[in-house]
Amino acid sequence: MVERDPLRGQLYENLIIIDIVKNRLNSGLEHDMFFFRDSHGHEVDLLISQGASFVPIEIKSAETFSDNFLKGINYFKKVVGSDCLSGYVLYNGIESFVFKDVKVKNYIIHNGEEDFV
Repeated sequence: MVERDPLRGQLYENLIIIDIVKNRLNSGLEHDMFFFRDSHGHEVDLLISQGASFVPIEIKSAETFSDNFLKGINYFKKVVGSDCLSGYVLYNGIESFVFKDVKVKNYIIHNGEEDFV
């Protein structure tokens, strides 16, 4: 069962990223997407280029939100400053809300209809 698989988080992350790529290509958009990881272990799962700026996205398979999910996004915002737009946490919960200027929602429930796609 996937719920108990030790690779669940990585599988969920890949599912979401593949769907974002598909939606962007089907919309005629470039797939200007990256990830961020530095030598100290700070990381952001997905960065989408919008002009000269980036939208940071953290992807979590958890059904319960934790403010710890923002750790990588907050670090990235400090590093790039004004070149970073508001970020997203895409998680497996049912609630959608904004937490400290970061949109938190379930990408699958919302059918991938996000303004970064």
